[in-house]
Amino acid sequence: MKKAFTALLALACVYSGAAFGYGCSSLSSDLDWAKTYLDRAANEQSFDSAKDHMRRARNALDDVANDARDCGCNEAYSAFDWASTYARRARDASDGDDFVYQYNRAVRVYISGIDAINRCARNMSQ
Repeated sequence: MKKAFTALLALACVYSGAAFGYGCSSLSSDLDWAKTYLDRAANEQSFDSAKDHMRRARNALDDVANDARDCGCNEAYSAFDWASTYARRARDASDGDDFVYQYNRAVRVYISGIDAINRCARNMSQ
């Protein structure tokens, strides 16, 4: 699963969590869990283990999407909801190529979600 682009994922986890108020307290932690499971899936040697990490990533991405919605960040909610969908598709992949394709889609949308969170945080702080 090393073909997956974890370098972008490592750079993507820069967001303005401090700009959010009390109701968004779990967003940072849930983002970290999603990133952890996406990283583990990319670095796993076993296809079945990589798929299991994607199952966990999907659950974490669902949590992030719900956190974003609760924080009033609808664009971020939509992005993380799609990332969760792509993580599910990777989990259900029948071969490595499809897994990598769906994994990369999940990561791209995850990165878009982080950008949306940053925009939302800037808007909230104004």
